[in-house]
Amino acid sequence: MNNKEMIVASAFLITGILAILVTISNSKKFMKLCEAYKKKYDYIPASQSSFDYVDFNVANIKMISANKIIYVYSPIIFGRNYSWNKKDKSNWYDFINNYALSFKIRIFIEVALTVIGFILLCVLITFKLLR
Repeated sequence: MNNKEMIVASAFLITGILAILVTISNSKKFMKLCEAYKKKYDYIPASQSSFDYVDFNVANIKMISANKIIYVYSPIIFGRNYSWNKKDKSNWYDFINNYALSFKIRIFIEVALTVIGFILLCVLITFKLLR
């Protein structure tokens, strides 16, 4: 490995570790969000609470599940007019967007780390293919 590859590999490793730590932390925060929703509305839609926010099961390889995108990322990152947000029959979209700003920032960090990790992985693969 040359110096560029070592730098990218190190950055990928650090980004991956940070992404895992932030995801695990966000999982706990998501459970608090669900509890706050239940406290306010006396129920929680089964779809929001029935998925595993964090699932590192190698057999399934679903670190980012579709439900996580629909119920966590979509309301925070995309606007009300986004197709999944339009289908919101509960007050979930409004609730999650009016929840603590720190939760939204944590989600943005999680998404950013995931995207950066994916880009670094693509760069590493490109280095290997260009050899």
